Amino acid sequence: MPWFILRPKPGNPVNIYHFRDFAEDFIKPRLERVEGVAASNVFGGQERELRVEIDPYALAARGITVTQLAAALARENQNISAGDLEEGKRRYVVRTVPEFRSPAEVAQVGHRLPRRPPRVCA
Repeated sequence: MPWFILRPKPGNPVNIYHFRDFAEDFIKPRLERVEGVAASNVFGGQERELRVEIDPYALAARGITVTQLAAALARENQNISAGDLEEGKRRYVVRTVPEFRSPAEVAQVGHRLPRRPPRVCA
């Protein structure tokens, strides 16, 4: 089992932990296209994540529950395999990757949920 180690060049000011995205987006897919390679893994670094802070008053004004918002975020942030495609000597791995790339994309999820009028209690 071969190993590949990624290191920054001397004088490169970028923290090595930020190279995980590069390894996953560019190196890993290219290695997996090599004939005879079943899979490749990326270890180390830090996965990028976004923290969502919820305004309960804004949700209530739109008639949306925290559970509905959480379900919508999970539904729209999936990375799913769609199988393989072989064309001649080339093999392509097909995936649906609607993962969030920016805070603006996450913010749009709440705006796409159906708005319900608030319930009025007498």
